[in-house]
Amino acid sequence: MGLFGELTPYRPEWAVISYANASFLDDVVEFPVHFDPAIFASAKARAAEIMTAESPEDLRPEGWIAGGRECEYCAFNQACGRIRHAVPPAPMKEPPDPQFVAELSDLARLAKERRRIVESATAALRTVEHEIRERLRGKGLRRVTDDGVSITWSPVKGRPSYDMQGIREAAQKAGVSLDEFVTVGEPTDRLTITIRDAASVAA
Repeated sequence: MGLFGELTPYRPEWAVISYANASFLDDVVEFPVHFDPAIFASAKARAAEIMTAESPEDLRPEGWIAGGRECEYCAFNQACGRIRHAVPPAPMKEPPDPQFVAELSDLARLAKERRRIVESATAALRTVEHEIRERLRGKGLRRVTDDGVSITWSPVKGRPSYDMQGIREAAQKAGVSLDEFVTVGEPTDRLTITIRDAASVAA
């Protein structure tokens, strides 16, 4: 709709997304979508950033930033991961510019503050979820629906795990080497941020 508005004399305000179930073609659902200038402006800026980038390093790893679920279906996951985890092989011979250090210090403090917010929000979320569970337990319920809200509480089986130490010992007794079964995953990186407050520095 935004492109129509920019490139043609038409100014559509509404569009319809028609979804047909590939298994049952008579199962068709239509979704009306209203044009949002803010969403179009954001998508246009993102498209310009992608189309004008000269190297993958110029683009943010959006899937990883969003949590990583999208990366599971991305054809460029391994290439993107190699770029993202590419730690410089050796430290600089010359000390970095003080302005650069100051900027990184500000980012580190911002990262720590964002981490604090995430941890606080996670604790608040778990508190509410615990209350929901307790209320359901008190009524002996597993499911509640009302006014578009659906709550389902269901048991989940535990994941199987293996006693690796026991497996190694059993294999050693049987004369079997586990080295031929070892696989190495994609390399990753670790970013450690430590901030000392003024009191600890003075001490």
